[in-house]
Amino acid sequence: MQTYNLYSWHRPCWRCSRPTPRVIATNPDYEFNAIEVDDDLGKAMGKRFDYFSKKRGQWENWCVHCDALQGDFYVQTEEWLVEVGSQAESVQSMVDSGQVLDEGTVTVGQVDAYERIKFADHPVDIVVEANRTCFKCEKVTPVIFTVDPYSEEVREPHEASSLVLSKRFPFWKKSMNKTQKKEVWSNHCSHCGMIQGNGFVKAVVEEALDSAANNLYIARDQGSLRLHDSVHVKHVDPHVEQGYCGLCAKKLQPIKNQRRNGGMGSDWKSRRLHITCWRKLNESGF
Repeated sequence: MQTYNLYSWHRPCWRCSRPTPRVIATNPDYEFNAIEVDDDLGKAMGKRFDYFSKKRGQWENWCVHCDALQGDFYVQTEEWLVEVGSQAESVQSMVDSGQVLDEGTVTVGQVDAYERIKFADHPVDIVVEANRTCFKCEKVTPVIFTVDPYSEEVREPHEASSLVLSKRFPFWKKSMNKTQKKEVWSNHCSHCGMIQGNGFVKAVVEEALDSAANNLYIARDQGSLRLHDSVHVKHVDPHVEQGYCGLCAKKLQPIKNQRRNGGMGSDWKSRRLHITCWRKLNESGF
């Protein structure tokens, strides 16, 4: 979700010379920078301002009298930034002086209450269990691993899922890996406690899927894999509260100021998903 501030003012149309309104959107944290309007934002603005419409493939301001294009690059740079913005201490001072009109805010990518509930039960990781012979004690020990629900890729459980899995499976825990020279999440033999390397466990799961036409349910019916309750978005809340994405569990990063349309956005503190992860959840069949 992203919230933008909207401002409007009037200028003479270059064609008919009559005063006509124009509207722009700005990032609330960097308001002097008028942003380029994408399709989602354009649709939201177009519902509120009849003169802001998409007539030639992009959303732009048009004269309310003669329907002439007002040239958004000129509107955003010469009128907003040069003529008005460069002479003001703040956008609020521009509003207070009557140079521009504060049109409120608009939020795009907003998820309604139903979708929030639906997302909470979307899977983050599919959890599978297999058996493997421990290389140290040579006894058969259970091992778990995860499968990406959206790409069906076999992968290591990430930090958020690992925290959940460690409460379900006592043999999945963090310990020092001599090869990597750091603590890692991994399976441990239920008999002797030896680490079962993630690369070896991944190979066991992939082999089971290869013999089952890459179908988890066939692998389950064949007895090579056991399926457990998935890790869902709602299960990784503690990790999300620390600033991580609720799906991929990677750190949420604010959009850097030096990028075009940069800034963190007014929804930054409440954000729980990367935009690409939100779209993946929204478009999935779960």
